[in-house]
Amino acid sequence: MALTSLFGFTMLAVASNVSWMYAGRAVNGEMFRPNVRSLGSAMTLICGCSVGLLSTSTFNFLAVTFGNYTPFWIFAAVNLFGFFFTLLVVPETKGKSLMEIEIMMRSGKHEPSL
Repeated sequence: MALTSLFGFTMLAVASNVSWMYAGRAVNGEMFRPNVRSLGSAMTLICGCSVGLLSTSTFNFLAVTFGNYTPFWIFAAVNLFGFFFTLLVVPETKGKSLMEIEIMMRSGKHEPSL
């Protein structure tokens, strides 16, 4: 059983490192203007890794202290909050250039995605 788990984890690590893992970073790099691209990409990477570390570190504590289902309910609630935040606050940018989006954000007049 231990060898199967080790093999499965190794295959997951290899597959994620050669495929979808880099797609998010490539898109992330294209979101920022060239003069702030490196700082913006670094900050989002640090934020993502920090949240990943926090969720991984607290999972066992929450499962042991409050029951096995509690961490999943908490993670589901956070995702639900993120969904509604995106739906109600983040503006629609489909079909707009980076310059149009920047002008829209600076003016403060934008419609939510809804």
